[in-house]
Amino acid sequence: MGISVVKKDGRKEDYDRKKIESGLRRALEKRPGSEEKTEKILEEIEYELHARREPEVASKEIGNLVLEKLRAVDEVAYLRFVSVYKSFGSVKSFKKAIENLE
Repeated sequence: MGISVVKKDGRKEDYDRKKIESGLRRALEKRPGSEEKTEKILEEIEYELHARREPEVASKEIGNLVLEKLRAVDEVAYLRFVSVYKSFGSVKSFKKAIENLE
C-alpha cells in the first residue's frame, strides 16, 4: 500500500493490514456477519487511506476510522473495540461511551 503509520511516540511503521484485521476480528468475534463486516471495513479504510494520497497517516487517525466504521455496522463490536482502544480506566468512562451511542 506504500503508507507509513506514525505512532504516538513518533516512530514510523509500514501500514500493516493484519493489525487492523486482528483488532476487527476480536471486536466482531461471535457477532452476526463478522467475516463480511471485517472485510467491508478493511476495504473502506484502505480506500480512504489511499484516497488521501499522503505517504503518512497517524495511528490515531486509523483508530478513529476503525471506530467510525464499527459504530456504523455493529454497536457491540464498537464498544468492544473502543474499550481496548481508549483504555477505559473506570466503569464511568465505559458508561459514557455507551451513552454516546444512544
